[in-house]
Amino acid sequence: MTKNPNNLFKVWDLVILGKKKSKELYRGSRDTNSIKENLYTRTLETMPNILKSVGISDLPSTTSIDLVKAIFNSIVEIPPDQNSFFPKRIIETKSANCAGNTLIANSLFAQHKLKFDYGRPEGHSMNLVYIDEKTWWVDGADAVMDIVEIKDRVVNGVRVGKVKTNNAKIPHKLIRLLKPRDIILNIFGNILALQSRAEAGIDKDAIEIMENDGKLIKRVDWEKWMFYLYDDYMKYTITNKEFQKESKRIKEL
Repeated sequence: MTKNPNNLFKVWDLVILGKKKSKELYRGSRDTNSIKENLYTRTLETMPNILKSVGISDLPSTTSIDLVKAIFNSIVEIPPDQNSFFPKRIIETKSANCAGNTLIANSLFAQHKLKFDYGRPEGHSMNLVYIDEKTWWVDGADAVMDIVEIKDRVVNGVRVGKVKTNNAKIPHKLIRLLKPRDIILNIFGNILALQSRAEAGIDKDAIEIMENDGKLIKRVDWEKWMFYLYDDYMKYTITNKEFQKESKRIKEL
């Protein structure tokens, strides 16, 4: 599985990105960093169509906090849909879940060369943007943008931040911090969740997606690829006692 990523890239192009045909076979290095970068680059290529579909345009040409606020205000207006976490679905429905919102904001921050991290609190996705020595929590799905304090450290190869805030809309005390390109991690996890909901018969949209694209989706072992590309992250998430305690606390809120 890890020796030949061509099947992953083909399904990524056809199902995740919604292209009519896949690019030529992947010919880059097969180390995890190169695969992540290539998946991220391919995903960003869909952004003009995504932005057009959700009606985002005319952002200020600045790298100041005004730009971040403009992006945030645009993201907040996008209607929610739990299955709109990948470009094809976002374009079709003109909606997004937290992962989709974060992907769109991520692409705009990158385009405007802002300094930011992709943040993964328990069960959620958002971005942290760094401007004028301040850290901004930017979460379009929950409509929260505020200054926070983050004390980060590395735990078993994973950057982890302790969150300090007085904003009641930010319940998280612990956050996993990843590179912007790692927004693709969300797609792996959400695809697995979508398949589970479809198999359980509890999500008609997930069922429809699997009816249309299930044969292609099942050609990829999404869980194995997720563990291969994000081994340290997955081990930390599953085994770290501090994070497990935080996860339990958030789920009980």
